[in-house]
Amino acid sequence: MLHMKSQARALFSLRITWIYMAIIAASMTAIPMLLTIGESRDEPFSFSSFFESGQIVLIVVLFGAAMIPGSDLVKGATAWCYLSHKNRFALMTAQLVVLLGAFLVAASLGVAVGILGVCALGFRVDFVLSKQDWASIASVYSQWIVLGTIALLLTYILGRAVYAALLMVLDALFLEVSLPLLGKDWAETLAQFLPLRNSIVVVQGVDAAGMGTDIGQAAAAAILVVTIGALGLLAWRTVNRCAVN
Repeated sequence: MLHMKSQARALFSLRITWIYMAIIAASMTAIPMLLTIGESRDEPFSFSSFFESGQIVLIVVLFGAAMIPGSDLVKGATAWCYLSHKNRFALMTAQLVVLLGAFLVAASLGVAVGILGVCALGFRVDFVLSKQDWASIASVYSQWIVLGTIALLLTYILGRAVYAALLMVLDALFLEVSLPLLGKDWAETLAQFLPLRNSIVVVQGVDAAGMGTDIGQAAAAAILVVTIGALGLLAWRTVNRCAVN
């Protein structure tokens, strides 16, 4: 708990943290309101529609999870999170929890404001959702958490936020889409290990992940656990070996 408080004070004292949170909240608010353009007010606006901007917000989360911790690393690993050798990994974990928690709260706040905005425009919001709709909403949050975690761990492993952010964007926007379309066995096999695809499979099932997905929810969850665990181990070794000036 002490680590959480120290990380919360440190992160929320940075202007860049509030900027990323504002961008996330604004995206979750504005995009659903834009979707109402040209729509009939007689038809209710589905609550699940407020999460259609999740893929756009995912890119913001990836950059935020990489750039905010990375702003200290570029100074030669002299950040406050390295002041105690014994607690370095615990501090990094607390930083991850606080940062992703802040992003999720900002997104949820943006949805709440978006609902008020849509209602102010004269639309009704339908909160009666199917099981599939709720799974879709949960999948959006799981994608933010899984890929945000990987982005932050890669930042510490590589020592550069830009490299970590670019790798995650390459995965989310290129590899996840292009590999299944190649029609090659090796490409389809490699696609089974991609984090975004597996985070969707875990929550929504195989059908929601699209073509080229053959593994079930249990296997997808195991792959994510192994991936994050391996990156966490590398990050632990990295932060414990960094010099403190």
